Amino acid sequence: MLVKVEGSISGYVERKGKEGKVFRSMDMYVKGKDPGNFRLNIPEESLSLVEVCKQSEGKQGRASVEMRKFEQTGRIFFDLTALEILKDPIGTGSSPSPK
Repeated sequence: MLVKVEGSISGYVERKGKEGKVFRSMDMYVKGKDPGNFRLNIPEESLSLVEVCKQSEGKQGRASVEMRKFEQTGRIFFDLTALEILKDPIGTGSSPSPK
């Protein structure tokens, strides 16, 4: 199932597994009824997203997320498939001071 998630990109995370495999993910802060950080896995076939995630820290974005269920355990994983950086809403940037 593909879903869209909108929020603030908290950062890029890289960690090594026991067998030396590198796992990559991105954290996104999402507001709402139950706000918090949402960890999105970056699949090995989507490594082009790594640089985009690193450069997007602290920015607002919209992520396309593939939800997949691991049948053996029933756990649900969230894989990042695309990331769109959102422009600042009008009125949030700096404006000239009145004369």
